This record gives sequence, C-alpha cells and structure tokens, in this order.
Amino acid sequence: MNKRKSNDPVSELEREVKALRNQLARLNAEIETMRQNSGHSLPHDSTPDKPESVNTEPTVRKERPRAIEERKPWWKTALKISGVVAAIVYTVTTVVQWKDLRRNFEADERAWIKIQYGWPDLPSYQPAAIGTMKVLLANVGKSTTKRIEAHAVMEVVDGSKAPSFKLRQYHSALFSGPIFPTENTEFPVELLDQNNQPRPFTQTEFDGLQNGTLYLAVFGYVSYEDQFGVHWYRFCNWKPYVSSRTDFEAQACVPFNQVGDDLGTLQMEGFRK
Repeated sequence: MNKRKSNDPVSELEREVKALRNQLARLNAEIETMRQNSGHSLPHDSTPDKPESVNTEPTVRKERPRAIEERKPWWKTALKISGVVAAIVYTVTTVVQWKDLRRNFEADERAWIKIQYGWPDLPSYQPAAIGTMKVLLANVGKSTTKRIEAHAVMEVVDGSKAPSFKLRQYHSALFSGPIFPTENTEFPVELLDQNNQPRPFTQTEFDGLQNGTLYLAVFGYVSYEDQFGVHWYRFCNWKPYVSSRTDFEAQACVPFNQVGDDLGTLQMEGFRK
C-alpha cells in the first residue's frame, strides 16, 4: 500500500481552508468591536460567502468627529460677564467723579456777584429829592468777570401786597466792564416815571413809608460772564421804615432770590432778551 505524499493537494487545500476560516473569525471579531464602538448595528449574517471577497488587509479605525463641542465651564462665562459689568461700573463712576470734581473746582474758582443794598435814609430825606438807592455789585469770587449786566426796579409797595416782580418798560439798568475779585461797582437804582425819567417820592409815598402802610422793595437780576461761562443772580429785598409792624407781605422776596447758569434758564416776567 502506497503512503500519501506530504504534498497531497487535498491535504494542502484543507490547511488553506482552515487558515481562511481563522482569518474570517478574526475579521468577524473586529467588525463586532467596531459596531459596539460606533453604535451602529451591523447584520451578523453579512459574512461574505466567497473567501476571495474578503479583505485581509489590516483595518484602521477612524474616530468619529464630535458633533457637539464641549461647553465652556459656567464659571468662565460668569467671570467674563462680571468683568464687563465691572468695567462699565468703573467707567460710569469715573465720569461722575470727574464731573463732581469739575463742578467743585468751578464753584471754588468762578466769579460770584454779591449785592449790597444802600437804602434811602428817610428821616433826612427831602421830598423834592430824587428817589434813589445805591446798589453795590461786589465780586466775591476768585475769577474776573468779563462783562456784567444788571436790571432792577425800585417799588413803593402796599404793606398788604407783594412786589410785582415785573421789569417794567422803564427800569434802571447797568452795563459794565470787568470786575476783578474783591472789587465792586456801583449800580444806582431810581424811581422812574412813565416817561423813563427819575422822579422823587410823592408826599403820599413818603408818609406811607413813615407810618408803615407802605414799604420799599427792589428786585431784578444780574448776569455776568467769566472763564467758566455765563451766570445770573435773581435778587429781591425790601425795607420797612417802621419797627412796629411785622406783617408785610414781602416774604415772597425770599424764594425769588435764586442763582443759576445760562440766561436761558432765567425766568423773569416782563424781561425781553
């Protein structure tokens, strides 16, 4: 009986089939691993029937791109917002402080006009003399006024009434040049008639002032300009010539006194720019 030769083609074929089956098993294992990692299901019966269609080359795994980027930590976003808010608050605070400093500096360095009233002295007053009072405009600030303009009315007022607070068609006015700090200029305020002429007190006015049925009032405004802009002072004051009466209606003078900047904010009935 002849022995089977080692190069028997049948045996060689069986060895090749066995090796091929081992390769298919390894390939199936790799496919199953890929399916689990990718989350996609692959049919288990998709193994090719024909050995020659099997790709025996090593498989390279490709990572899936991330569909959603990782979110930034919440504290980073909060820190960024806090930084923006802090910058806004710092800017607003700086602007407010700067404005306050500028306002305080101007209030300390600007020109200020103070009014000093020189009332007529009735006991020595002669009825024929012109009704005149001397008003001093004193610069008590630290800057020089570039120009100054003043308007005023002197009235003899009924004791039961308030001043009219109207700059009549005819009234006293002053236009002056610079006033240096600590200096002053005189502003004569006169009684005027309907023809814009200075007039004396009438006998009735003189008697009423002496017996307390009348009082003397003066009101108007002063506007002046310095290195910081235009300023104004609206003023009013009164003079009773008796001490026995205290119920004059002159209290309205108190709220009338005001100061401000820019003539556009000045309210004065009867005043025409």
